[in-house]
Amino acid sequence: MTEYEKGAPYLLVKRGDKLEQDDLIGEQSLVLNAKGKGLVVLSGCAHAGIVNTVRHAKKITVLKRFTL
Repeated sequence: MTEYEKGAPYLLVKRGDKLEQDDLIGEQSLVLNAKGKGLVVLSGCAHAGIVNTVRHAKKITVLKRFTL
């Protein structure tokens, strides 16, 4: 996570009998390689933060060009 996108402290998940801050491990986005455009990141709610999402997409792919 980036320094300015730390997730949302109000998003909680119940683990056992306790409410804890959601680590957003289930966050989903779609990353496409668009011909002539580079990688396109499609995100829904982006609770983990759009910058965090794009950085992760860059990390798991070999292409360096992005379209936002």
